Amino acid sequence: MQLALAGDAPCVLDQLTCAILCKLDEELARHGQPPRPQQESLGLTVKAYIDAHYRESITLQSIAAELNFNPYYLAHAFREHIGYSPMQYIIRRRIGEAQNLLIGTDRSITEIAFSCGYNNSNYFQSVFKRLVGMTPGQYRRDWVQNALPQT
Repeated sequence: MQLALAGDAPCVLDQLTCAILCKLDEELARHGQPPRPQQESLGLTVKAYIDAHYRESITLQSIAAELNFNPYYLAHAFREHIGYSPMQYIIRRRIGEAQNLLIGTDRSITEIAFSCGYNNSNYFQSVFKRLVGMTPGQYRRDWVQNALPQT
């Protein structure tokens, strides 16, 4: 059987190779083999990159290009080591930083949204509420109320 590959043959072959490697990793993990050290190292490298650049507009493709890895392999290695996809980790990292800024500064919610990498304050508030269970304003108010000594 022959496959006719169009002009994007390298991309298709990269995806097939990544799929095979991911399946091989799953099989090795299922039979008690630890993840490859390269994956663990790559997961830590990606985490360090995200921690340094989470305020910027980054994507899986931009991270992969910067680190010279296939995006699918990079995402798989990251998830194996961290437990989240790179994009989920970016969102959680941004919201965690926003939580710190909400309770540690007097900055406005809009300023905090922009400083954490969000270009739209409304979107930031919607993501914050989905992850934390309350709006940023409610989070700040609850924190201040609970931090004040009760008389």
